[in-house]
Amino acid sequence: MYQKLKIVFIAKLAMFFALSNIYAEQSDIKDIPSVVTRTFPVAGSTMVDPSRTKIHVTFSQLMVDKSWSFVMQDKATFPELVGAPSFDPELRTCTLNVKLEPNKTYIIWINSAKLANFKGENGKPSLPYMLSFKTAGKELEVSKKTAIASAESWLKLLNDAKFAESWTEAAPYFQKKVKKEKWVKEISFIYSKTGKVQSRKLISATYTKTLPQAPKGEYFIIRFATSFENSPKTVETIVPMRVDDGWKISGYFIK
Repeated sequence: MYQKLKIVFIAKLAMFFALSNIYAEQSDIKDIPSVVTRTFPVAGSTMVDPSRTKIHVTFSQLMVDKSWSFVMQDKATFPELVGAPSFDPELRTCTLNVKLEPNKTYIIWINSAKLANFKGENGKPSLPYMLSFKTAGKELEVSKKTAIASAESWLKLLNDAKFAESWTEAAPYFQKKVKKEKWVKEISFIYSKTGKVQSRKLISATYTKTLPQAPKGEYFIIRFATSFENSPKTVETIVPMRVDDGWKISGYFIK
């Protein structure tokens, strides 16, 4: 038993020194390969909106422009591509234009052992990363329409200056975050500055199960391009969450 433990210890010690030598050779941060730091959809997501047309991949460092490897594991799990990928002006996030199908699992390799054209500014290939996610079925589209209708109905209360009623009709989570009197005071002040709504156009509605500093649940992040009397170019973000009796508003932001 002692001999076995001694062998394991020596093997681990040898591995430690081997790794130490590797990192010593790459002690300069500029020599370290880039890695994927963020994706959207998030890897492992299981309710991705099939109407989504873009996949975003963000890297740890500046990347070489017009050089990428979105690698197919197999044809059945690779999305239909629409046009060529592109990097943002900062060369940190690459966007892949796609056409997704409902209720389907997708697997995309960002670089692989054989194809590694994603390269950092140091010329080293980015470490391979597997992005997998599953799209929701057609029921998500029904939920989206219901959530948007709920958001529009709630926004009408603000249009009509029914601020106290808007608090009453909000989700319990919203009511716990802000007292009724405070909400009425703050939203009244905001609307006194913006003036009346002239128009409101839907920009996007994105489904998610997680939000920063919010309980796990089901949410839609809905954005509207709104024109007020005194603020013609405004973006309203409203966040319905699923509750027992449907979708109710858990957050409202105006910019």
